[in-house]
Amino acid sequence: MENVYDLAKFFVKTNLDIQQSNFDSNMKLQKLLLFAYLINLSLYNSPLYKDNIFAFKQGCVIGDVRLKFKDNFNTFLKDSLAFKPNFSKETDKVLELTNEIFSHYSAKELSELNHTFNFWNDTYKKSSKTNPGDAVIPTELIKKEIDKTYKVISTYENRDKEEVYEVINGVRFYYNPKEITLTDKDYDKLYDLSLVTDEVAMSLFLDDGEVQAY
Repeated sequence: MENVYDLAKFFVKTNLDIQQSNFDSNMKLQKLLLFAYLINLSLYNSPLYKDNIFAFKQGCVIGDVRLKFKDNFNTFLKDSLAFKPNFSKETDKVLELTNEIFSHYSAKELSELNHTFNFWNDTYKKSSKTNPGDAVIPTELIKKEIDKTYKVISTYENRDKEEVYEVINGVRFYYNPKEITLTDKDYDKLYDLSLVTDEVAMSLFLDDGEVQAY
């Protein structure tokens, strides 16, 4: 397993928009750590780090990292910018995929995406302010939805290199702009789909001139 602080320093170093001392930067960092964890589970069926993942209102959080970022930001940033990664090849792949797939999302979009997972929702509903341990999300619960993460990786790796994407309610819709021009009607349909689908990434195609998603 990797040291979660080293992973956090990597994300701070490689993402300019989280090199700021504010709530959104901290929240985005937490979500990148979460999705790296999910990708590692999906690819290697093992946890990326041993630290507990908590279900908070704004999504999943690694408590100690959140507080370190919040309370000692200047030191955190200095250490991150000076950090020289020395991860395994497997972890390098996980971090590369995490940045390539998720770093373009805003903190809010990542939070909305996080909220589509039942392991967060179920644990958050059962948690209490008096007992922080209630908010810890068991790895076995996370594994039950790992197919969602695998679908995201598969969609990304099998995409046409000319594809672009639209993010709607945390769902990323990939399409080739040379083949598809989205209309207001299409956006309305994709918005409705984003409200009911369990997917976090989908591909668009034309069927008898109509935009469809899978």
